[in-house]
Amino acid sequence: MKNIQKSLLAALIVAGYAVNTQAAVTGQVDVKLNISTGCTVGGSQTEGNMNKFGTLDFGKTSGTWNNVLTAEVASAATGGNISVTCDGTDPVDFTVAIDGGERTDRTLKNTASADVVAYNVYRDAARTNLYV
Repeated sequence: MKNIQKSLLAALIVAGYAVNTQAAVTGQVDVKLNISTGCTVGGSQTEGNMNKFGTLDFGKTSGTWNNVLTAEVASAATGGNISVTCDGTDPVDFTVAIDGGERTDRTLKNTASADVVAYNVYRDAARTNLYV
């Protein structure tokens, strides 16, 4: 019984010692934040979570027209060109990607019939570098 009492007393002393030896620790943490250059697309609007950059308008032509039609994107906000403006002096890389459009197959559909017109979008004015 004396051994149990001595062990219990020793445990209480150690427990009391552990509680009494706690100390506040202070220190310093260095913080770094590197804000990189950013870009904005001017002339665009948003609709929900979708950016509306503008309209690629091929104009009006007859159904028998078989020559190449050209068009430029007109800004959704201003009707002019879309601009990309970047802050800072470092060059900022960005990528322009064009997919198959709302119909996913690069065709324009007549709303009154099933007729479609196929189109392509090129990276250059000479129409040699097709967006895939």
